[in-house]
Amino acid sequence: MCVDRIMEKYSPSLDTIKMQIFFDMNYMPKDLFLKEHEDIVATRFKPMLEKICAPVKNDPEGWENIYRLIISGALLYPGLGSANRIAAIREATSILQTYMPVEEMPKFCLMRPERREQRFFKLVKLVLGTRVYNYSLGFGGEGIDNLPELVEEGLRTTVETLDKQLKEVESYAALFTSLYLKLAAFDVNTETLANVAAVEAEKMGVSRNLLKAATVNARQLTVYLRLFRSDLVGLESGHREDKEKLVNVLGEILNCLRANQNTLEPSFQKHLIELSRLWMKFKENVTFIAMLSNLLNSLQQFSFRRYVLLEASRLLNLIHEAEVVCDEIRKGFCAWSIVRYQGLPIPCTPWIGVFVFEGKSYGFSSVEAAMEFDSAPERFIAELNEVARQNPELMNLLSMASTFQEGRAFFPNEDDGVEPKQMADQGIQTLVHPIPRHIDTKYTWNEWELRRRALQLNYVRKCVTHSVQTRLSNWRRDNDTQVYLPKYGNMAFLVLNMKLECNQTKRDNYSQVPRPSVYLHGLRGGHPTFNHCLASPWMSRVAEIFGSANRQRCISLLRRLAPVRPTPDGVFDSAVVIPLCYYDRQHPAILFTKRSLLVRHFPGEVSFPGGRMEPNESVVEAALRELEEEVGIPPSFVDPWTTFTPLPTRTVLSLIHPLVGFIGNYDPLEDTINQQVGGSLQSVRLRPSPHEVDMVVFRSINWLSNPAYREHCVYREHLCLPFTGATTFLGSPCPTSREFHKSATFSLPVFGGSPGCVEPPRITGTTALLTYQLLTCLLPQGLLYFIFPWTLIDVLRAFVRSFAVKKKPNYADQPEKIRKPVLVKTLRGFQFNDGDHVYKGDILVRQMGLEIYPGENVKLNRDTWDLVALRGGRFTITTETLSPYPDSPLYPVVKEEGRVLQRPFVHVIAPPTVPVFKLKRYL
Repeated sequence: MCVDRIMEKYSPSLDTIKMQIFFDMNYMPKDLFLKEHEDIVATRFKPMLEKICAPVKNDPEGWENIYRLIISGALLYPGLGSANRIAAIREATSILQTYMPVEEMPKFCLMRPERREQRFFKLVKLVLGTRVYNYSLGFGGEGIDNLPELVEEGLRTTVETLDKQLKEVESYAALFTSLYLKLAAFDVNTETLANVAAVEAEKMGVSRNLLKAATVNARQLTVYLRLFRSDLVGLESGHREDKEKLVNVLGEILNCLRANQNTLEPSFQKHLIELSRLWMKFKENVTFIAMLSNLLNSLQQFSFRRYVLLEASRLLNLIHEAEVVCDEIRKGFCAWSIVRYQGLPIPCTPWIGVFVFEGKSYGFSSVEAAMEFDSAPERFIAELNEVARQNPELMNLLSMASTFQEGRAFFPNEDDGVEPKQMADQGIQTLVHPIPRHIDTKYTWNEWELRRRALQLNYVRKCVTHSVQTRLSNWRRDNDTQVYLPKYGNMAFLVLNMKLECNQTKRDNYSQVPRPSVYLHGLRGGHPTFNHCLASPWMSRVAEIFGSANRQRCISLLRRLAPVRPTPDGVFDSAVVIPLCYYDRQHPAILFTKRSLLVRHFPGEVSFPGGRMEPNESVVEAALRELEEEVGIPPSFVDPWTTFTPLPTRTVLSLIHPLVGFIGNYDPLEDTINQQVGGSLQSVRLRPSPHEVDMVVFRSINWLSNPAYREHCVYREHLCLPFTGATTFLGSPCPTSREFHKSATFSLPVFGGSPGCVEPPRITGTTALLTYQLLTCLLPQGLLYFIFPWTLIDVLRAFVRSFAVKKKPNYADQPEKIRKPVLVKTLRGFQFNDGDHVYKGDILVRQMGLEIYPGENVKLNRDTWDLVALRGGRFTITTETLSPYPDSPLYPVVKEEGRVLQRPFVHVIAPPTVPVFKLKRYL
C-alpha cells in the first residue's frame, strides 16, 4: 500500500508529505538560521583570516601585504561593499589609517594569532561603523544600501502576500470540507440533494478521497503560512526598536564629534561598534526575510492548486456558497471528525468546550460529536492513532510525531512504551572438513604448462644476478664491534703496564619492512651496450661536487661561455632556474619539471622551472618567483650561484636567461626539500602547480653523465655560429667578426632512456643544451672523460654517422630508381606529407656498409621531425612513401607513373637502438 501511494502521479496526499519534508529540511527559526548563516560566512572568510594571522616576514613588504589583506577583509567580511571598487578601497584605507596606521604593522605582526584575530575583528567593526556614519551624513559609504528601508519594504510586501494567500487557502479548505460532508451524507432516497450531488461529483471525477486529501493539503499549507506570518510580526516589532536605537547612536556619535573628542578613545569607539552591530542586524533581517520569501514561493509547487479538478469554479457547481462553513472562528481540528471520516481534518469550535483526557485537550465541531467522544474516549483515541498511522500526512498536521516516537500509539494500555531490547548478532562457523587436507595449489596436469615452467627455469638458470646489500635491502644484517678505550688513554706513558679488560662486542640483527619500488625493465640478463660503469677517481669525490672549490670553478667557466646562436629581433626575455640538489642525501641531482598539457608552449616537455620576466624585474627575481609558483620552493631555500649566457629558442621568440642555484636535499619519503640553517632543519613540501607542471623529475648527475642515456640529433639552420665545429657547446670567446654560415649543421644532445628499458621523460631542445653546458662546467674533468675507452669509439662513430653526406645529384638514373622498389642513396627535390603539414627538401641517405632491405625499422622523431633508420633496420624510399613537388625534375616522371601518396606511413618493429644514420628534412 505504501509503495502504491508513493508511486501515484496525481495525489494531494503525496504532495502533502513532500511539502512537510521540504519544510522540515529548509525552514529554521530565526536564531538558528542566523547562527548557521554566521558559520557559513566565517567558513568562507577563513582562508583570508588564516593569511592575516599567519607568520610573516619581518620586512616592509610582508607588512604591506598584511595591511592590504586587512583592508580587503574590512570590506568583504561585513558584505557591505566590493573590494574591486576604488572608491570603497580608498574610503576603507583612510578610515583604517585613523585607527591603525601603517607604522603599527610591526607591532601587529608580532602579536599571537588569537590576539591578532581579535584586533582584526575590532578594526572591521570600527571601519564599518565609520562608513555607516558617513553614509548617514550623505557622503561616503560606497556600496552600502539603506537597510532599514529595505527591511520595512520587505516586511510590508511579504506580509501582504501571506495574508492574500492565507485567505485564499482557508477559503479552499472550507470549500473542500463542506463538499466532503455533503457527499458523505448518504441517503437511500435517490432524489435527495446529497445523493444527486454525489452522482454529479462522480461524473466530474471528484471523489471523497480526493477531497479529503486536498483538505489535508490545504490545512497543512495554512499552518505553515500562519507560522511565517508570526515570524514576520515578531521581526517587525524588533525592527522598530532597532531603528530607534540607530537614531540614538548616530546622535551620540555626532555629539562626540562636535565636542572634539578623540576618535581613539574607547568611549567613542564603543559607539561605532554599537552602530556596526545594529547595521549588521538590519542585514541579518533582510537575509531572513529573503529566506522566508523563497520558502513561501517554493511551497506552491506542493499545493493543491495545481489540480484542475479542484478549481473553485468547478466545485461550486456541486455546493452552494451559503452551505460553505468558514473557519475564522474555529481553532484546532475535531478529533471525532478525523475518526468518523477517516482522516478529514474539520476545525473545531472552541465555544462548545474542550475535553481533557490524560493530559491532552480534544476539541469538537459539534455537540453531538463531543457527546459521542465522551462515551468511549479510549476507543476514539486508539482509532485516531490508527487513522494517523494509515495517513502519515496527518502526523505532522496534528502534531502527533512525539506520540509515535514514544510508542504510545502502538501500546495504548501501558504508561510507557516497551523499552527496546538490547540485541546482538552472533555467528558460529563449523568446519566442513575437520581433518586438514593437503592441497598443492601449484599442481597442474597440463603438459603445456609444465613445458612453459621448464623453459622458464632454463631461462632463469642462464641469468646472472649481482646483489649488493644497501640501505634499502630487506633482512639486512649489521655487525658492530665496540671497544672501550683506556680510561687514561691520553696519559698512556704513565700506564704502560696497566692491563685493561673492558672489551665488548655487540651484534644487532634487524629486518626492514619492504617498500614498493619501481625497477627498470631489462636490467637482468641480456647484453646492454652502455650499462656497464667502471669506477673512476671522481666517483669517490662525488660529495664534493657542490663544494666551495668546485662551485667557484664552475661559476668561472659558466661566465666565460659564448653565445650559441645570435639573438633574433623581437624576442621577449624569460628566466629559468637550474636547481641543484642532493637526492636522498647521497646523489647529486638536478630538478626538472614536466610541463602540463594545458600550457600553450611545449606541452608535455621536460624543462626547468621558469617563465616570462615582468617589467623592471631582474633575472634572479623572475627565476625564483617562477620556481615558487611552479614547484612551491620559496626563494629563501635557494642559494643562487650565477647566471650565464642567455640562449634564444628556435621555435618561440624568447631569450632564456639561465640561473644556477642550490636548493638543498630532497627527501623522497617525505617529498620535501630540507636545509640546515643555523643549527635547525627547515623543510618545505613540493607543491607542483597543476596548471603548469604535470610532475617533478629528479635526474642524478651520474645518470646525466652516462653516455648510455645521451644521444645527439643533427640540426641545420641559417645562422652565424660563434664556435667552430659541432662537437661542443661550451664554445670559445665570441670573435669580433663572424661570418654568416648558410645552412650550418650542428648537433644537440638528447637525454633519454637506454636500450631495452622503459624510457623516462626525454630531455630535449633548449633544456638539454643548458644541461649539457652546466654538466661540462660542473664536472671536475669535463663530460667526455666519463665515456670509457671502449665506449668513446662507438659514440664518436655514431656521432660521425649522424651527418648526412651530400652527393652530387644525378637525375639521369632517377626514373629507373623510382620504378623499382630498391635502395636509393640520394634523392633531391622530394616532399612528404604529415597531416596538414608538407615538408620539402633533400632526402639524404648513406648506407654505411649495412644490409638494407625494403620494409621496416624506421622511426619518425616527433621532436625534430627526422626520419631515423636504426641499426639493423631495413627500409626503402620509393614513390609509395615520397612524392616530388612540382618544381622538382622528378615531377614529370612520377606524374606519368601516377603513383603519388598523400600521407606516408612509417612503421617501427624492432626496439629502439643507437641511430646509425638519419633522413633529414630541410625547410
